Amino acid sequence: MRIQVEYDGDGRITAVAGVVAIEHSDGSVSRASRVARPSHYVLEVDTDEMSHERDTDGLRRILDSYLIAGHPREAKLIRRDTAG
Repeated sequence: MRIQVEYDGDGRITAVAGVVAIEHSDGSVSRASRVARPSHYVLEVDTDEMSHERDTDGLRRILDSYLIAGHPREAKLIRRDTAG
């Protein structure tokens, strides 16, 4: 599932959200996007931790168990227990 992860310069995740699709009356689809707070960044990634867009347990697992490594050029989501 595709998610948006907000994180700081040290790779600490501060917010996680599913990617939200918005269907318009003309049939077109757009997406809502997070706006990063000052000194924060947003990364859009795919993850298997979530089963659907309203999976709050999956969002919590990502927030508690993952961080962002390789910022800024090779930013990617990794498990904290594999960071090193």
